[in-house]
Amino acid sequence: MILNPILSGGGGGGAQTVVGTCTLEDTFGQTQSVPIYQGFPPLDMVAVFNTAYDVEQTNAETAEYINWAALESGDYVFYRGVQDGDRFREKMI
Repeated sequence: MILNPILSGGGGGGAQTVVGTCTLEDTFGQTQSVPIYQGFPPLDMVAVFNTAYDVEQTNAETAEYINWAALESGDYVFYRGVQDGDRFREKMI
């Protein structure tokens, strides 16, 4: 998995630890559960959304968008500081 080196501290040998789930609502109103990973400091809790759309948090504004230009292929959106139960939705640009 491409995200393994990022979330396991760069070594690539450790598995990501799932510490909760958040919900992503797509542009059609369908929801899916997305795992929240424990990253290495300072990434803390990271959610990776597999979407070509922008994503916004809907229940609060506690999570922070991460701009990882080296990984952005138009298919992934990264947020840190995500808490168990947080809700997000896709938004059209």
